[in-house]
Amino acid sequence: MKFLLKLLIATVVASAHVAAFAADVFPSKPVTIIVPYSAGGPIDALMRSVAVELRKEWNQSVVIDNKPGANEIIGAVSLVKTQPDGYTLMAATEAAILLNPLLYKKLSYDPSKQFENVSLLARSPLVFTVPATLPVDNMKQFVEYAKNRKSKPMTYGSTGVGGPTHLPFESLMSDNEISLTHVPYKGGMPVLQALLAGEVDAGTIGSSLIEQHVKSGKVKALAVSADRRLPSLPNVPTFAETGIRDINASYILGLVAPTGTPLQTMTKISGDIRKILQSPEFQKKNLEPFGFQAVGSDPASFTEYLRKEMPAQMRRVKLSGVQLEM
Repeated sequence: MKFLLKLLIATVVASAHVAAFAADVFPSKPVTIIVPYSAGGPIDALMRSVAVELRKEWNQSVVIDNKPGANEIIGAVSLVKTQPDGYTLMAATEAAILLNPLLYKKLSYDPSKQFENVSLLARSPLVFTVPATLPVDNMKQFVEYAKNRKSKPMTYGSTGVGGPTHLPFESLMSDNEISLTHVPYKGGMPVLQALLAGEVDAGTIGSSLIEQHVKSGKVKALAVSADRRLPSLPNVPTFAETGIRDINASYILGLVAPTGTPLQTMTKISGDIRKILQSPEFQKKNLEPFGFQAVGSDPASFTEYLRKEMPAQMRRVKLSGVQLEM
């Protein structure tokens, strides 16, 4: 009996040592990062540049696997079917992590139970933009104009119902007691074209899309939804500077893993990525052109950020009244 007990203890200790060793040598084989968007967009471009640097750091292949569609649901469902060992990760925005459970009546995954939060990689602040012909030059004037215009309803364009270019307007309307009509488009470029043509009165757009048009005077940028001004648009104030409450018009890019992924492995991944994102050269080449601001958090900080963000997202979804079907 004593012999069996000693054998059992030895086996448990050996297993623990093997698990610790496996985490220490991570990665010992290729790593896959699911990107729930088509190749060629800003998120895909950023993750491919991160993958290049991780290959150098890890001396292992890092593969980008594009699984676009269904508001990141296709990628999320694919992730939760993988082994929780750190070798399959997903780059996800708040759509997959926070919003989908609030927007869909039925969802084929549960991020609160099936995701581990590895790292908040970056934020992409959006710029509140209006046509050049709109007779306003700042956010306070826009709010006042929206309250007083009687000729026809004010409109705003977005990249789709329930997304980061739609829901912030719910906050703007509620906070300032104004009414705007939502006009959804299929992507950022159609929204930009609508603003250039004066077909809508406002929109929140990524700085990389509107920079040249702001500088040429074809559209007006009234505010950036960030805690500091953007290097690409230094003359555009933050919402705080305008005196109008920030509408949190931005999206985050995080890295998640299947539930059960060892914390030691996730900590290594987040630490190695943080070193990449903190490089001024990497930021200038791979983040700033797309309007991203580097974060590079650890797992605990990412989880805390999401916990604090959830009430605001719940409020905006409730204000919108949106419920989507799979």
